[in-house]
Amino acid sequence: MRVVPNLYPAFEGDEPFVVANRGPVFTQASAGGSTRSSSSPRARRHLGMLSEEQTSLVMAALRDRLEEHAQRPNLRYTQPS
Repeated sequence: MRVVPNLYPAFEGDEPFVVANRGPVFTQASAGGSTRSSSSPRARRHLGMLSEEQTSLVMAALRDRLEEHAQRPNLRYTQPS
């Protein structure tokens, strides 16, 4: 199992979350974060098709990313996909 930075990240940076009012209806907030890609030799399989050992590796990689994100004070949300 490999986890690498995404070549085309949806979000980058570690800016604090700040909301600015842009008129009576609109607000704007900065977007920062981290996007990673995970892959394995069996990347084209569904999770339900993996062996117990392979599923354990996937879950351990997700756990490690969640723990890493928990250490970043400006990161407010994590979505594994």
